[in-house]
Formats: sequence, structure tokens, C-alpha cells
Amino acid sequence: MRRLVALFVLALLAAGTVGALSGGHALASGTQAVTRSAFAKELVDLETAPAACYLGKQYSIGFVAGRGTDTASMSSVTNWANLRLEGLALISYTHEHDPKAFSASNRATATTELLAAWQSVGAGACTTTPAAALASLPTALSTALVDQELASLVVLKSTGAALATTPANLEAFYAAHQADYDTTCVSIALVPVSSNAAFQAGVAAGASVADLAKNYSADPSSAQGGAIGCFPPSSNLRRYVLGLTLNQYGPAQSITIYGTPYYLYFAPTKRTANPYAAVANQVLTDVNNYNAGAASGLKQSIILSQGVQVDPALGYYARTTSGFAINAPQAPLATDTPNAGAGLRPAS
Repeated sequence: MRRLVALFVLALLAAGTVGALSGGHALASGTQAVTRSAFAKELVDLETAPAACYLGKQYSIGFVAGRGTDTASMSSVTNWANLRLEGLALISYTHEHDPKAFSASNRATATTELLAAWQSVGAGACTTTPAAALASLPTALSTALVDQELASLVVLKSTGAALATTPANLEAFYAAHQADYDTTCVSIALVPVSSNAAFQAGVAAGASVADLAKNYSADPSSAQGGAIGCFPPSSNLRRYVLGLTLNQYGPAQSITIYGTPYYLYFAPTKRTANPYAAVANQVLTDVNNYNAGAASGLKQSIILSQGVQVDPALGYYARTTSGFAINAPQAPLATDTPNAGAGLRPAS
């Protein structure tokens, strides 16, 4: 990490005219900015801070203890830069439209929300509590994270569709979507394209999930009637069986394995209800995702309205598949550099 930060700082110092344009800022939006030195220090502070575990789980940022080499990928640095840039824009917007929002009581509420979010992603994985992790950060950085959470809450509230993550709201969300939090046993059928017509004929004739898998599935689970196990609501399989009727295959998913096309079918075969206490972390994650979806378009508009300034050493700001964001700088290909990257002087 220290080497990466050193290279980052050297790149900024070598920027020349870029430095004159950026005014010493690594990131800026509206009235808020992070200087190059502050941004580099944040990377160092996060390298060994307990908060790195929670931030890594929540934002796919891989800060780890250094051993004399680069220890954070450029994508991790870019993810952190995007997180900080979003925060700067939202804080600037909130100061402009609701300057009284940054009160002590609101900051306390935002801190509670931030710690709850960290707990939901890091419980059982991180070695310290969220509160201890936040306290381990320098005051300027912890304040920035809390203020970003506060500004996000203000923006979410303005959408009219957001849910405050209070215990009462979380339990109400669980009650309204209780079936989504069952532990579900799942069977699959991996059907070759050439067998799909016969498989569908079997479905129409009322054949059981197990018989269909045994007769048509190319997956090894066919010997057990397609059964692949039972999964909690935190499993990625949940999205494939939500809303499906028990013991019936759902719509086909087209996949290719080693160049051969197949149709993959999922069927829930048993559902076991979980009490709220057992799935509270997943409910919080789902509510946070719901809120993020409700506010994503507005956040994008706010960021663009506040203006964006990104030091070229961190990447370039442009549209991506999920909206505007900083894109990690790309290293040149060997074919684009003299002598396939060996240097300017050809080998003798």
C-alpha cells in the first residue's frame, strides 16, 4: 500500500499543468473537496484500520496490511474514490438545500445507521465491532463517513420512497415479505437444448420435479432428482426461486458450459419459515438495497449538478453501465509501447 500511495503521489506531482487545473484536489464536487495529500493519507489510514474490514465487505475495497509491495488494487482505490466523490456531492447538496441538517442529533442518527449497515455486512467476519472500527479512524475521515450517511438519508427522505431502517420499519418489511425469508430447498435441471422439447412435454404431462431431473438433466444432481440442497435467504440462489410455485420448475435460464448450450431450470421443493431474529441482517441488507435503488437516479443527478473534479491519476469520470463513475486508469498494452514494453532502446 505504501508503495502504491507513493506512486500515486509521484504521479500527481508529475502532472504539471494538471496540478494547476485541479488546485491540489484529488476529488471535488460542489463546495466539498479532498486534497491529494488527504486522499493519499486516507489510503494509508485504511490500510490497517479495523474499519477496512467493514468498508471492504460493503464496497468491495480490498485494503490489507502491507508487506512492502502494492496491497490495494487500482480497482479498490477507484471504488474508494467513487465512494468519497459521491459523499462530497451529497454533502455539498445537503449543505446547500438543508444547512440545518448537520445537527448533533442528526449526526447521532446517521452514526447509528452507518454502524447498523456495517454490522449487517461484517457480522462474524470482522474482528472488531462497528463502533470500535469507526472510532479507530482519524476524526476527519470518520466525520466524512458519518456526514455522507447523513446526506444520503436526507436524499433518501426526499425521494418519498425510502424506508428508515428503524427496528419497527425493518420488522414491518419482513412481515410484508415473509415468504422471501424462508430457507428453501432447491432442485435443478440442466437440460441440453436437444432434450428441451421432451422436457417441456414432461412438464405439461405433470411429471414430478425429481422424475424430470432424472430423465433429462445433464447435471450430476440428476441422480438425486435434481436436489442440490437447502439454502438460507442470504444465498444468491434466492433470486432464482422467489415467487415460484413449490415443486414446479420455473422459467429457463440460458447458459453455456464449455461451448455447449443448455437450459437451466430451478424448482423450490420445500420452504421453511425463519423468524425475524434469524434473518434480521438480511432484512436490513434488503431495505438498504431498496433504498439505494429508490435514490440511485436522484444521486446521479445530484452528483452531476454539483459538478465533478477528478484528478487524472485516479482515472476518468464517464458513463458506465450503472451510471456515471470514475473508471480506473488503464495501463497501456505491451503492443502500444516501444519494443513490446521492453523500453525505447532495442535489444542488441
